[in-house]
Amino acid sequence: MKAILSFAGCWALTGPREVSGPLGGSVSVQCQYDGWYQNYKKYWCRGEDRSSCYIAIQTNSSEAEVVKDRVSIQDNHTQFTFTVTMGSLALGDQDIYWCGIEKSGFDKMFAVNVSVFPAVPTSPPTTPEKDLTVATSPWTVLAGIPNLVLYILIPSVLLVLLLILFIAVKFRRASQRRSKALEDTAGQKEKNVSLYTTNPGHNLPFSASDPAATGQMAIYMNEEHLPSSADPASD
Repeated sequence: MKAILSFAGCWALTGPREVSGPLGGSVSVQCQYDGWYQNYKKYWCRGEDRSSCYIAIQTNSSEAEVVKDRVSIQDNHTQFTFTVTMGSLALGDQDIYWCGIEKSGFDKMFAVNVSVFPAVPTSPPTTPEKDLTVATSPWTVLAGIPNLVLYILIPSVLLVLLLILFIAVKFRRASQRRSKALEDTAGQKEKNVSLYTTNPGHNLPFSASDPAATGQMAIYMNEEHLPSSADPASD
């Protein structure tokens, strides 16, 4: 990463007041000077005191780039600027620096505050592994309701409906069998009564509507037809 800041002014030497770069990256500073100093030597000096700062790198009055350690400097006589680049920034590189032009008497100098900030990761973050534990969030529970209805509730409802239908069919068949049995019983009673009443002068000793009439009627009819020992005709 490279940050390039430049300021053009009406003074003999100008530049940015502050620049910053990422840790491990680079930062560039562009200083503008008056055309009168085109062929003068330019330099990059470190230290708060301009009179005692340490010159880290300097041009040789030409446009050729000069490189020293992690710092480079290059002059541009056409645009009247020189550019200083600091690479592989470390936290210890934070300090006050000076853009300078060497001349007789007092040098022309301009202070620049250089700061270094933590580097921003460029690679995308790794995707975290999916949590296999049961989610307790209400939104997760609500999201699982459609699956619950599809795979559990609907089959359960269908099973209950089939069970109800089966019970209804069985009950209907049982009712039909019961009704048929009652009809058969009533027909048998009517048949027995009609057989007994064919003999005139005999009265039923019980009600034909009695539920126990069938058995008692058979016994009574047998007793009526048994031969008596007192009857002369029986001999």
